Amino acid sequence: MSRFAYAVASPSRRRLLVGAIGALALQLAILVAPLSGQVGGGPRAAADAFIVGARGGYDFQGDAPLLGAYVRSSTLGRVLVQGTADLTFLNGLTERQAGADVLVAVGRQGVLVGGGPVWRNTIYPGDDGLIAFDAERDTRVGFSLTALLGGFPGRGRYMTSVEIRYTRVDDIEAQVLSLQIGIPLLRW
Repeated sequence: MSRFAYAVASPSRRRLLVGAIGALALQLAILVAPLSGQVGGGPRAAADAFIVGARGGYDFQGDAPLLGAYVRSSTLGRVLVQGTADLTFLNGLTERQAGADVLVAVGRQGVLVGGGPVWRNTIYPGDDGLIAFDAERDTRVGFSLTALLGGFPGRGRYMTSVEIRYTRVDDIEAQVLSLQIGIPLLRW
């Protein structure tokens, strides 16, 4: 059973859905475009300076699937900066979350760990722990801790990684496992 069991109607949900579909269409167009001109070729070693991708996963705390997108930059060497945007599809409510992470490579096996602030837009419970029927959406700030396996820039055209993320905003926690697929757009 999810945290919320009723539908929330909001004009901003329609704009968000159109924006999410547009972002997904743009990502798919990038994936099917000829990549040789974008990512370079040849056997030389190169670091991926800017990566965009899509992610899908499951929120075990909220018992709900999620979809999202990410951008990652490795211009700082073993320190990567990642921005994420996710939609979690609860029963009758779509939670929106954006985050900014700083990830550090641990060893040489493609393991990254880090965290950063997150902004979650949802309907929060009141002081009594219950949600009023006429409650408004609110955006609040929290934090996330992230572990990423396989996300360190490589030499291939596509990158896959598995992310484990713990997020806390007020009393709402999320424990997410997601698969990320991305492509490098710029190389050094």
